[in-house]
Amino acid sequence: MTTVLQYIRRHLEAQVFLDPLPRPTPLAYVQARQTQVEQFETYARNRMGFGWYRYRHNFHDGEPPRFDAVASAIDRLRRYRADGNQEHLIDAANLCKIEFAKPSHPAPHFTPIDDGEHSKPIG
Repeated sequence: MTTVLQYIRRHLEAQVFLDPLPRPTPLAYVQARQTQVEQFETYARNRMGFGWYRYRHNFHDGEPPRFDAVASAIDRLRRYRADGNQEHLIDAANLCKIEFAKPSHPAPHFTPIDDGEHSKPIG
């Protein structure tokens, strides 16, 4: 017997998932469509590697950061909005990685939020 909750969930999923894929979607299908993500990650890793030689002090344990990674990441996102240069996206992501590894926030923590707002819709 179908519960009311199951009925409502199926009804909502039918409206949200417009792509007629079998459920569950195979992981290989998802990964095959993420070539741009892999390229982004490659560029980010390369830039982080080069950054080691340029800004080595930001990676040493025990040494405080010499710049504000969060403010710098936000600035890079603003620059991307202004000029569309995707290099700014990679820089922002790497600055977020640095902040994650060496947080400047007074109370850093990782608390996954499953049902929150994850991205803003366009429009």
